[in-house]
Amino acid sequence: MLEYFAASGATVLGAANARAALELTTTHVHDVVLVDLRMPREDGRRFLRELQASQTASANVPVFAVSSERHDRLDPQSGFSGYFVKPVDRDALVSVLAALPRRSR
Repeated sequence: MLEYFAASGATVLGAANARAALELTTTHVHDVVLVDLRMPREDGRRFLRELQASQTASANVPVFAVSSERHDRLDPQSGFSGYFVKPVDRDALVSVLAALPRRSR
């Protein structure tokens, strides 16, 4: 997926786990964050809580959950901006992301 966005001209940063992803939010301004709900060691829900509690410029960016489990559906109070089921329809994802305002420019 990262290669797909990079080939489309987006600047893409990837992280292997929630700790690494949170570290990226301290050094970069993001337009959007995609987070897997089932990451190693910490899940996507915890990542979102920690991101929103941080004092980084990325603390208020849209965060979309991604999961291969259909039963991971999120309630409206989850704090996520949206939810995608794997395998993600790339065109649908790009359409949603393209409609978001840019913050990093």
